[in-house]
Amino acid sequence: MTAQNTRTAADPAAAAKRRRRQALRNVAVAMGSTVLVAGFLVGVFFAFGEAGDVIAATPEATASAEIGDASVVVEVSGDRIRVGAPEAATTMAIWEDFACGHCREYETQIGPTVQELVGAGTLAVEYHLLDFISDYSAVAGSAAACVATEQPDVFFTVHATLFAIRENAEDEYTADQLESYLETAGVTDEGALECIGQARYGDWVAQNAGAARDAGITSTPTVRINGEDVGRVDAAQLRDLVAQGAG
Repeated sequence: MTAQNTRTAADPAAAAKRRRRQALRNVAVAMGSTVLVAGFLVGVFFAFGEAGDVIAATPEATASAEIGDASVVVEVSGDRIRVGAPEAATTMAIWEDFACGHCREYETQIGPTVQELVGAGTLAVEYHLLDFISDYSAVAGSAAACVATEQPDVFFTVHATLFAIRENAEDEYTADQLESYLETAGVTDEGALECIGQARYGDWVAQNAGAARDAGITSTPTVRINGEDVGRVDAAQLRDLVAQGAG
């Protein structure tokens, strides 16, 4: 029997003390592992949500923007991009998809009038960007949100451009391609370009589509004036409705 074993056998109290210390160390290790696992699970919860869905990066910003000769407010919050004076008497809400041919036609028809009335301070427009149709719906919707948050002065230009460049269903631009294209179309802010290339808000666009369906909106474009469904009003009808609101 070694000297150490002799001391252990001769001193049972010391042996018991050593066993208690070892037990405490084991508990500490186990607790540390539990904390690490719990921290990991908390991170997973916040990254993926209760149902395992990725939580979308949500664009949020409020800034002044020069639209024509006027200074208006561009506000990005919730599921919308709002452009216009806070005190505008008439609000036009449009649910649209950048891959939607009817939406492209409607933008061509009323886009200049919308911009004119927004610049005059009599109309505010709320864009709800959806991905009902294709991958382009999401990357283009994300690009519009990136510009609205990072370089709002060119929002209307980019909004029209994103419709104009997709002339048919084969025009499926990637986020990288949109970044390069929009740089030549007036987007100069580095933060906006990086955001576009990452398709940072693509999941947000998808969430908007889900919210729209829950609200009974199943086709694009859907148009509401001050909360009322009005169908696809043309430029002249829009002017009349804005004039009525101002009166």
